[in-house]
Amino acid sequence: MKELLLLKRIDFVAQLLAIAIPILLAITTKNDEIFFMIYFSLGGVQVLSCLINKAGLDKEYRDGARTGYEIALLIITVLGLIALFDAYNPSHRGGNFAMMYLFVMLLAGFIMGMLYLIISANEMIFIAKLVKRHELIK
Repeated sequence: MKELLLLKRIDFVAQLLAIAIPILLAITTKNDEIFFMIYFSLGGVQVLSCLINKAGLDKEYRDGARTGYEIALLIITVLGLIALFDAYNPSHRGGNFAMMYLFVMLLAGFIMGMLYLIISANEMIFIAKLVKRHELIK
């Protein structure tokens, strides 16, 4: 179980680094546009983390909100594909749905990112308590 706690800590730190590194890059290069990299770096790390946790994390260690997050992520992915097809639809001047999707994702991406950080922190804290309890029993 200590190995699982270590993996959860690495997962959480990777998410924090996905936020911190673009911020540091934006500050050092004085390029405000780099702040938008947080959406892609954090989103990429969290989607990868979500897939790994879906495949390898036992149900007893999963936070209750993780299932809802996974469903929301699936819905956002499907809507993103629809937006992509709308933007490149040659039969009409598409893009209305795609623009609306991108606008909504500015807020939804932030909310999803913070939600996943909370889910990861809750799981890490829960597993840390289990490890501590297990060590006290020994």
